[in-house]
Amino acid sequence: MKNKLSYICKFLRILTWPLLFGFGQVFITYIFINKYQKRIYDGFNNDNLYNNFLKTREYTDGLNTYINNHLIFIILLTIIIFLPIFYYKFKKNNGTLRIEKKIIYTILPAISITILLNLIIININKLCNITNLSNDINMWIILIISSGIVGPILEELLFRGIVYNDLKRFNTVKQSMVLCTIIFAMFHGSISQIIYAYIIGYVLIHLYKYTNNLIYPITCHIISNTIVVIFNNILVSMNFFYSIIFIVLFLLLFIISYIYMNRKIKLE
Repeated sequence: MKNKLSYICKFLRILTWPLLFGFGQVFITYIFINKYQKRIYDGFNNDNLYNNFLKTREYTDGLNTYINNHLIFIILLTIIIFLPIFYYKFKKNNGTLRIEKKIIYTILPAISITILLNLIIININKLCNITNLSNDINMWIILIISSGIVGPILEELLFRGIVYNDLKRFNTVKQSMVLCTIIFAMFHGSISQIIYAYIIGYVLIHLYKYTNNLIYPITCHIISNTIVVIFNNILVSMNFFYSIIFIVLFLLLFIISYIYMNRKIKLE
């Protein structure tokens, strides 16, 4: 009983890292939400009118526009606060982060599995009448910076660099890999995102385990997220027949490229 309690305490202590990151992002966003609310509050004569306005679509649309316009500042604050903390903890765990030539072998598997999984999810969403098109070029650039670059770097330092390495202290390597991947997946919103994150996380944790170099999963993660941002509209607009063809082609491409990557990087 004492050992189980000790295990739970250690596990919960590790969970504080992703929880800290999650709450930190919410708090940073709330600062801007609060700033927006204070700005519009001055335009109302009484609290009742203001509170009623907060329930309207106009308020929601205005808030979304305000957050999108200030997203770059939210990203900068996130980097300034969390990057030094995560990097310090990662280095304290004797983590390695160095650029190697063999990183190029991760490019094709990352592209193929990303397009494959997104085509599958997009077609499932179409059956549920869910679409996500964006034609705002400025928003694309911001998303590439946030989701495509900053997000993967922070997430890899956090989940593979900190959570996984800490889990290994009281779990087997295989148990740590599974637990880390589950934790990583559970911090991604909807069910489809959780499934997607689990599959991607499985690939990323294997890359880190067998290379012992965080630059590999970071590179793979950046490529994966950037592909999603850039090609989302093209994949969404693709008809069902062509989607099936591309799903089969990219499945074969992923299998071949992943096997080739294994040989070059000596994964197991």
